[in-house]
Amino acid sequence: MISYGNSQAFLSDALGVGASVVTSNQKLILLKRSHHCAEAPSMWDVPGGHAEPSQIIGEKRLEEIDVTSMSSQSVLHEIFDSITREVVDEVNIPGILLSQPLYMGTHRNLLSAGRPSLAFVIKCDLTSDEIQTLYKQGSQIEADETTNIMFLPIDSVAALTQDRNDIWESFAPSAKGNLTTFCIAHGLR
Repeated sequence: MISYGNSQAFLSDALGVGASVVTSNQKLILLKRSHHCAEAPSMWDVPGGHAEPSQIIGEKRLEEIDVTSMSSQSVLHEIFDSITREVVDEVNIPGILLSQPLYMGTHRNLLSAGRPSLAFVIKCDLTSDEIQTLYKQGSQIEADETTNIMFLPIDSVAALTQDRNDIWESFAPSAKGNLTTFCIAHGLR
């Protein structure tokens, strides 16, 4: 069998999405994952998750899904809409206060068989203090997935990605990939 020089050639990968959310006072949001999360428990992460095919095709059993019938335009919209939903559902920021997500790049989680994740940047019209107040209300749909919120000044992110200090080691692989992509996309060194 031809593998095309790619160990993943005959495997499917779930597609993750993550966002570097930029506050109006130039900070990035990180969330502490709950200890009961299956992946990266108790680690700091960017808001994110994965696209939901059910948003396009409805609730169907796996054997009923025909991917060839999906509109590529609908799939693309779902990928971009999904990251906004994740930010709203995890952080409790009203969607109207978020910019359209901008795609920065793709990174792979080498601890999860190379699973790809799309990195986005989303600007928010709120300050970090205003976001913290909304988060602490605990009324977000996915409040049980995280236990705390932290804000990183944008001008400190590049040093974190290079120094690999204790704070960096407390980040989930998806946060490391997203923040590294953010630095590359924004020319931060």
